[in-house]
Amino acid sequence: MLDNIETQGAFMNAFKHAFIGMAIVDVDGNFIMVNRSFCRILEFEQEELLQKNVIDVTPPQDYNLVSCQLQRLFNGETDAFEIEKRCYKKGGGIMWGRLSVSVYQDEKDRHLIIQLQDITERKLQEEELLEREREYRKLVEDAPDAMVIHDAEKFLFINQAGAEALQSSPQELVGQPLTKIIRQEEWPGFHERVAEALEIGRAEGVVELTVVLPDGKLMDILSTGSVINYQGKKAIQAVFRNNTAQKEFETKSNYLLQQYEKMNLVSEFAASVAHEIKNPLTILKGFIQLIEISKQNKAYTQYENLIFSEIDRIHLMVNEFLTLAKPSEEDMKLTDLHAALQQSIRLLNAHATAHNVTIHLEKIPPIPLIHAIENKMKQAFINIIKNAIEAMQGGGNLHIAIRKWNGNIIIRFADEGCGMTEEELRKVTTPFFTTKTDGTGLGMMITNNIIKSHDGEMEVESQVGEGTKVSLIIPVSRQ
Repeated sequence: MLDNIETQGAFMNAFKHAFIGMAIVDVDGNFIMVNRSFCRILEFEQEELLQKNVIDVTPPQDYNLVSCQLQRLFNGETDAFEIEKRCYKKGGGIMWGRLSVSVYQDEKDRHLIIQLQDITERKLQEEELLEREREYRKLVEDAPDAMVIHDAEKFLFINQAGAEALQSSPQELVGQPLTKIIRQEEWPGFHERVAEALEIGRAEGVVELTVVLPDGKLMDILSTGSVINYQGKKAIQAVFRNNTAQKEFETKSNYLLQQYEKMNLVSEFAASVAHEIKNPLTILKGFIQLIEISKQNKAYTQYENLIFSEIDRIHLMVNEFLTLAKPSEEDMKLTDLHAALQQSIRLLNAHATAHNVTIHLEKIPPIPLIHAIENKMKQAFINIIKNAIEAMQGGGNLHIAIRKWNGNIIIRFADEGCGMTEEELRKVTTPFFTTKTDGTGLGMMITNNIIKSHDGEMEVESQVGEGTKVSLIIPVSRQ
């Protein structure tokens, strides 16, 4: 057979000068012919290889792979095969090669024609990539944060923390459609958002979502993600957390804020009503007293008593309105304004987070206690902080400082919001004036009245595009 091959000039010319390694071996695996590229790849001399067997250049861990494929070839199950295997180089080094093996048969014998390509660099890159993926997977699987990888339709991966948060196991979720947990009415918007992120290659913002747990309960989650390549395709890698408690707290906080605002609205309304009723009542009572003095017509006596009784009852109701609108001095007590300010900030932390606003309270030396109505002062703080948060539509920082200075306690609030024009600044404490679409226009008027009722002053500074500063000045003399 070898003689037949050597007589084929075109084949021999291609064999000797081929850029890929080529070898001819007998059925026992002994090298019969090798070209220069084959020698170069394995770093052997031609004479050295011709004294070796295929097994001599095959590491033990690949014996079985080679043996199985050769057996299939000799049994006639296939005419050729291709495998990727390790090969010994001269000196004991190892390289990776792609072997293409076929049979050459003539009347007498059959030999194997082997083609060898060096794929060492590619295999090393693949192994490095696999190792990084293993390390990454290990890191993600053991991470305390809930993590998930998904495309626009289904779960591709979820770590243990994520599965536990959803009251499931990774095996129960991977491969399942996202609709298995996402509430039906929220799915279209979420699906559209994910599809858009995958298309542009970028995920933006925080996603608020409600998922359905296996027991049927709902859980609010907050999620942030990025677009990655996972198993050769674009996917979303997201970190999420249970936001149910935060949402409940935010709902409760919003309710309390609404109640505070309603209470102040009722107070202002009560003061107006009381004022309008009390004046004519005083005049009416005076004229009835003149009728009583005359005493000339005894028939009116029973009606006079009835009128006086009803007027006294109205006076009582009006006084109750006035108590609601302007608490008496008995409601004043020693108050820690710093503590009241901290409590107001805690109440609005959820509101600030939702608007991407960070509240900074400057550390201060001790502030003296003063006589004040604590709830009213809290309401003033809440009104100012809430306005500042909502003025920073793109997020920002709210800086708050409180200190004793020149016989007063000064509380300053400085936001990074849109600011106000001079006209808006002049009207800031005018009843029913507001720059918000859903505002009542009473917050700053009420705040100003609260500070005045404590013998203090409120100063507001603002410029368009530079934010607003509000200063509350309360005399320490109220100690």
